[in-house]
Amino acid sequence: MTDQASETQPEVRKSSRFNKVWIIPIIALLLGAWLVKRNHDEKGDIVTIRFETADGLTAGKTEVKCRNVKVGIVEDIRLTDDLKVEVSVRIKPDQLDLVRKDSQFWVEKARVQGASISGLDTLIKGAFIGLDPGTGSRGIREFKGLETPPLTPASIEGLRLVLTAREPGSVTIGSGIYFQNNLIGRVESHTFHPESKTVEFGVFIQDSFSNLVTTNALFWQNSGISLHVGADGFDLDLPSLDSLVAGRISVAVPKGVPPGDLITDNSSIPLFQSLEAANQSNFMGGVEMLILIDESLRGLSVGSPVEYRGLKIGRVG
Repeated sequence: MTDQASETQPEVRKSSRFNKVWIIPIIALLLGAWLVKRNHDEKGDIVTIRFETADGLTAGKTEVKCRNVKVGIVEDIRLTDDLKVEVSVRIKPDQLDLVRKDSQFWVEKARVQGASISGLDTLIKGAFIGLDPGTGSRGIREFKGLETPPLTPASIEGLRLVLTAREPGSVTIGSGIYFQNNLIGRVESHTFHPESKTVEFGVFIQDSFSNLVTTNALFWQNSGISLHVGADGFDLDLPSLDSLVAGRISVAVPKGVPPGDLITDNSSIPLFQSLEAANQSNFMGGVEMLILIDESLRGLSVGSPVEYRGLKIGRVG
């Protein structure tokens, strides 16, 4: 009787925690997630840029270029509630490192800015969004686009200065900066301040020539025909044709003056209206003297030099 009961007693086993039936769905889920990630990585990432107008831009057609190399394309253009234009561009995954906190975007098209003409090739190929890579933190995806492209991208090394003047003369955006008749830079921006009634010119000096601009260097306008009559005779200055058309700024260290130290980036420097005005500035802050002369002062005028043994040490005020 006992043997019969033992034969009919069920065998109890522990159930397996993992059922083999789930292997195929799990593999399919992992494969699907990998395909989604791969598809996202191949597409890149979306960057949003705000512009004042969408002139020249077309969704699905307008390209994003850096140094004239395609790095993305415009996917969507929409109008915001404050009547700004939001442009969504997709940047290639291998070019996302170019998009940083201080990256700059602008619409490259045919423009005439003062003496500067740019973007003529877009008349044939069409407008595109230019990208100047930044050096700040990564992961930024929203930017405010520039309405006018920079003449020199911020990523290019060089010396950037601010020249202040009372009268702009014929100097404008694109005017050249010359050292001994050699082009070393250009004017990049022109800003008028109504409060102080002054003009600020943002200029860029090429990196290879930045050592020529020191703390004792003087900047002056050299953009028109100048005739000066003084005690030492006539002085007629005839500029080149490009100076008459586009304006020109000259820079030099006055003779007999030590070069000084290298100037720092973004320094503010006065821009004089002429070489004569620049030379006269050397005597600012000097000692004023009153000289009584019993003889005739014929030929002597304001600005005439005061010399000692052939060296100019002052001027007639």
